[in-house]
Amino acid sequence: MTACTICDSDRHPQDAAGVCAGCRSPDRSAPSTVLTIALEAAVPLHILGMQRMPWQEVERIAHESADIVAAKGDDLQFGGRKGSAAMAFNGLARGLAALAFCPGGVKFAGLRFAASHPDFE
Repeated sequence: MTACTICDSDRHPQDAAGVCAGCRSPDRSAPSTVLTIALEAAVPLHILGMQRMPWQEVERIAHESADIVAAKGDDLQFGGRKGSAAMAFNGLARGLAALAFCPGGVKFAGLRFAASHPDFE
């Protein structure tokens, strides 16, 4: 099985275009754009905020975000209790913002985020 052309996962079957079920829109015809559009807006805002924080705080946020996505990620993909998907989305956006400071940035769902932190300039 090859990796999804959007999320790079090889865990789920892909359609003819190489897109897995989790990345397809509800009508199952095209990649989901709601999540990517929301991330395109949210991640840069989190990056701006993190550039003003000490690096230790960014590291703490990265670890916290990983825990949130691990615990609530299914709610973001499949729905869940009220507020749970929002918590998962914010954890994902903050986690991607923290990862953007890594060398080369981070790629997720066809998006790429890269930034530099003042503590390392």
